[in-house]
Amino acid sequence: MKIYDSVRLLMKQHAFVRTNVPRVTSYKPHSDKALSLPNFQKFIYFIFAPTFIYRDEYPRTQTIRWKFVFYNFGEVLGIIWLLSLVVERFLIPHFEDICLRKYTLSEVMVPVVANSLPGILFMLCGFYSVLHSFQNAFAEMLTFGDRMFYKEWWTSRSLSEYYRTWNVVVHDWLFTYIYKDMYEIVVPKSKVVAKLAVFLISAVIHEWILSNVLKLFLPIQFTQFFIAGAVLALLNMLDLPVGSTQYTNENLAPPSSSTSCSFYYPDSWERFESPFDDVVGV
Repeated sequence: MKIYDSVRLLMKQHAFVRTNVPRVTSYKPHSDKALSLPNFQKFIYFIFAPTFIYRDEYPRTQTIRWKFVFYNFGEVLGIIWLLSLVVERFLIPHFEDICLRKYTLSEVMVPVVANSLPGILFMLCGFYSVLHSFQNAFAEMLTFGDRMFYKEWWTSRSLSEYYRTWNVVVHDWLFTYIYKDMYEIVVPKSKVVAKLAVFLISAVIHEWILSNVLKLFLPIQFTQFFIAGAVLALLNMLDLPVGSTQYTNENLAPPSSSTSCSFYYPDSWERFESPFDDVVGV
């Protein structure tokens, strides 16, 4: 959790500084009105608010529905129980002897296919708990009125649309503070370079988080986000059939959630459950 919170605070601090520094640098004391800067209370509210875009004022609700808050936290607890059941029922049986013998290539690929269902369940449960239940609970407690945390990503007709609608909270930050700055300042009018910068930063952060949490470096997330994601998105910009969602789903896109479960889980399981941890020289 410390890693996730560090990334969250880093993104919020960048948003706060990026929004307010231009106000100071462009201020002309002899001709402009009095400079209005946010106070510490606004900064603290922004740190806890379920958004990465800094504004001096946000739409607010009048009351806090505590039943709604507890209901959402109850959903999170239910999802944690469901995921523990998925791990025990689907993942552990495939990797119980991961520390005791070597696996052949075919034995490695079988779980990738078999873990398609638990991989999808992990993806959907993670999405619902983080982007729906958690965000709505904290938004309600902070009387935060803007609840657009995601859109209908399940009806996306292109890979770019999927990335824009899957996680609106993070997408807005990437678009506002990375894409726009690259497109308007760093590499003016270059959509390709701006998009590549967004994919690269997103891929590096995802991989850095998982590497620290699981204590291993296995660049599956980087490959999926930057190499596969960026290439397919750029092909879609060129209106090539290979970049379309249908072609991606049918021919190119790997079972990413299943791949992540099948490779990240056994490596972390081996590190935490290995019977040889106390054997010197192994």
